[in-house]
Amino acid sequence: MQIFQQLISDKIEIKVQLKGDRTAFASKIIKINKENTSSTIKSEPELIIEKLVPEKGNALIQSCSKVALAFIIHENVCKCSVNYYGISSVPPYFGFILSLPESIEIEERRSEERFTYEKPEFVSAEFKLGDGSKEKRLYNLNVLDCSSHGLGLIVTEDDFDLLQKLLSPWNRIARNN
Repeated sequence: MQIFQQLISDKIEIKVQLKGDRTAFASKIIKINKENTSSTIKSEPELIIEKLVPEKGNALIQSCSKVALAFIIHENVCKCSVNYYGISSVPPYFGFILSLPESIEIEERRSEERFTYEKPEFVSAEFKLGDGSKEKRLYNLNVLDCSSHGLGLIVTEDDFDLLQKLLSPWNRIARNN
């Protein structure tokens, strides 16, 4: 959700790829609709995006059930797959309704070879981390892959607070620059 909130607030352009067409259509996410209007069964949030450029994409998207999105955030190329639900005609949000993705893939930028473990649940890294005011918390993260300069760790939802702790100094640096 935070990634999509940032895409909205910074008005970052997204690329929309439709099945069967090689054109990368441009758009922007204009709203996260927290109350699903396209289905009475599910109550998951939806993305509302602007109409597509070039304009031919506006007709093509209506015949697609799956849509690929790509965007750049913090100099990282991100990709995800979403479902197309329909047209948003609720003022002032005229555009298209898409599902939130189940996951976002961040393009690999590391240049050195990595060794991937077949069973990452058997290889883990354990460490304690605190912010000074609280008691230190023990983290035990499975290792996905490694290189001579680092480890790829699997961060589960239970450990998302670790990402906040690690990213907060970077966010302060970015705001100050």
